[in-house]
Amino acid sequence: MKHTTKLFLLLILLVAGGIVWLLNSKNTNTTTIKSPLFADRTNLEFRKPENWSNWMGDSSLTLEELTPYSYKAQLKYADQQPILFLLKVVPETNQPTKSQIQLVYTDNRWNSLLGNTPVSLKQLAAALDSFFNNTETFYGIKIERTEVIDTTFLFKTIRIPRKELMEKIKLVYDSLAQYAGAEGLDYRGYRILNLQQPDSSHYNLNASISIHRPLKNRLPQGIEFKQMPYKKNLLVAHYEGPFNNYRKALYALEQYKADYGLVNMAIPYIALPKELELKSDSQQVKLEVFYPYF
Repeated sequence: MKHTTKLFLLLILLVAGGIVWLLNSKNTNTTTIKSPLFADRTNLEFRKPENWSNWMGDSSLTLEELTPYSYKAQLKYADQQPILFLLKVVPETNQPTKSQIQLVYTDNRWNSLLGNTPVSLKQLAAALDSFFNNTETFYGIKIERTEVIDTTFLFKTIRIPRKELMEKIKLVYDSLAQYAGAEGLDYRGYRILNLQQPDSSHYNLNASISIHRPLKNRLPQGIEFKQMPYKKNLLVAHYEGPFNNYRKALYALEQYKADYGLVNMAIPYIALPKELELKSDSQQVKLEVFYPYF
């Protein structure tokens, strides 16, 4: 009986000692966030202090650079004890065009076993994932990859005074549609537009309409036949705002191309919705802006 009691007491002591050890010993944990960008490009965003507050809102995030790709980080929320951790940016294994963001922190083994990541670190990980993996958050506009569907176009280019832009856009598309209708070329309303500004008072207006039947006759002077390769790559930005600010979408596409190492295949263009009638530069519009790439 005494022997059994001693064994029981010993077991209790061992269990109690194990619990104390679990509660007091430390373990290093890593939370990983995937970024679709090169490590250099991902790392650049951590060098912008304005991002820190955007990511965490009411929480306070501060970063101190230790090496070009690692930071001593502190995260504080309200009256809670600050969390200290190491933030690292590393290339994705076997995918050097992508990267990982690693949040390395120390916690007691009990929390680690239970998977209890500190709430503020969870919030930071979610914010970083949303920022780097959502084009609307990262570039300020939704960007997608798609493919060329419409391939044959009637094309017309003219140089116009800037103040006549809206009027001339309508006239050019009306003339192309009229010709397509007279020739039975099956124009279904798909219009694309490229505007270039050689000086402050003029535009070069490049207008095209998609056709779905082959040409029957020689084209009149001023109208050309253009083709785009079927299923070739396109970037598309979904723009909403005043027409005269659509270049915001072009700038975002340029940055996206640079970030992902994409190469231009042709000039960018706007797809004008069939029902859209442009009347002024400041008119609110919904447009898709495209950029062909290799």
